[in-house]
Amino acid sequence: MGDRPARSWVEAATGGDPHLGPDDPAIRRFRLFDGKGTYISPEGVPADIEPLDGTRVLILHPPNGNYALSLGRVFEHMTPALRLDRILEPAETEYWLARLAPADENDLMAE
Repeated sequence: MGDRPARSWVEAATGGDPHLGPDDPAIRRFRLFDGKGTYISPEGVPADIEPLDGTRVLILHPPNGNYALSLGRVFEHMTPALRLDRILEPAETEYWLARLAPADENDLMAE
């Protein structure tokens, strides 16, 4: 699962002051790719995620290094949310895994 993020990182990413500053930067924990294997910038917006079979899919990859971010969220007035509606059945999981393209790891954080 990894290390729990610092409380200041969570607050900056949700409803608190988004500016962490240089003394308390958040360390990047993953890189984002869509279901077609395209890199998604963490500074992007949901529309940057090209749908796969009508659904926006995010794949998490390790960061390949420690990269610090002094900003908790780019869009200060947008509060992120994550909701788990259901757990996929094994057959549906296999359906989606069969459609995912390998990540095109040519982003700056891949090295």
